[in-house]
Amino acid sequence: MPELNPFNTSRVIKIEDREVVLTSCQKIVQCTCSFRFSPWNDIVQVEKRKDASIYLPKPSLAPKTFAKYLYNPHLSDAIIEVIRPGGTSINILISKLVVADSSPVFHKMFQAGMSEPKSSRITISDVSEASVRAMVEFAYTNAVSAELESADHRKQLYDLAEQYEMPGLSALAGR
Repeated sequence: MPELNPFNTSRVIKIEDREVVLTSCQKIVQCTCSFRFSPWNDIVQVEKRKDASIYLPKPSLAPKTFAKYLYNPHLSDAIIEVIRPGGTSINILISKLVVADSSPVFHKMFQAGMSEPKSSRITISDVSEASVRAMVEFAYTNAVSAELESADHRKQLYDLAEQYEMPGLSALAGR
């Protein structure tokens, strides 16, 4: 049986030439196929088909269930330090697991051998605290509650999304 992503069962991980079950809403499609995945486990290409025809819906940003843990000091195990203009800083509490799940860059940072796992502190400068908080909120919820009316705020958020390889956030900030 293929391994299913526990957060979104419409995606399947680690499949190679075996029977696959894709669930999407109430439809189940069975086929024998080989798939290519993006770094975020989205199916990007069916490499070969054996008498199978499947429909793959466009990936959507389903709400995440981590919102209740956002900025929770008891469940946070890392800090993003935002250096403000003038040298002052603000600390934003994060969970490595949640942030790493949303960004392959954060995932690599928290792997053994990097300097970040030792200190559990990531320093970000030259962006506003609001933009970093919006990025963290997106990692937990797949949404941003703050208004993105300012072009500067959208640009900073887009740049953060690109830097940390968060395509859903890039799309949201680029709208």
